Amino acid sequence: MAFRKEAAAKRGVTGSVVLPNPLVEELAQLNPTSPEQLAALPYFGKKRLTLYGDALVAALAQVR
Repeated sequence: MAFRKEAAAKRGVTGSVVLPNPLVEELAQLNPTSPEQLAALPYFGKKRLTLYGDALVAALAQVR
């Protein structure tokens, strides 16, 4: 997932810090279309929602 790699590089962390593998699997299965749907996912807390919510929804929309 390019989003994960780019977000990790910007923050100087690993991709698994940005989006853990189980969360990536959930994203692939459920294909959320809003920040509210992201917030309902396991591993997607307030911090991730604030840091990545809108950008992740936009990135997911590009691959639909």
